[in-house]
Amino acid sequence: MDRIARLSRVLRLCFAIALATLIVLSSFVIAITYQEAGRWAAVSVAAEVILQGALLFQGERLLALYQRGVLFESANARRFRTIALLVVAAAVLPRVRGPAGSLEVTFQVDFNAIVVGLFMLILSWVMFEAAKAADEQRLTV
Repeated sequence: MDRIARLSRVLRLCFAIALATLIVLSSFVIAITYQEAGRWAAVSVAAEVILQGALLFQGERLLALYQRGVLFESANARRFRTIALLVVAAAVLPRVRGPAGSLEVTFQVDFNAIVVGLFMLILSWVMFEAAKAADEQRLTV
């Protein structure tokens, strides 16, 4: 348990730094994309930034639960399910690609990310079942 708490603390710090960096840099990236490729490209970049930010935030919150020793609770399963759905959403999101001056919006489905996201979704269901079992065990005298 100590090992989980220590690693969670370090990873939470990394996630927080990454989220702060994403917030600061994203406004510049969106502005440049709007100037070079137009409104829809900027919207696509903004959607990608929002998804990345949501992934980092949900991951940081899940690690906060682990750091406090909360392992088999429904809150963990909900966070994990949300992360899984965000991974799937990111896999089908249109992306802005190309060198400066010729950016374009492309649509590619990342099947590997979809598989990982669906696998994480199944794991979240397993975590929900573990939370139920842990609740039942706590109520057993």
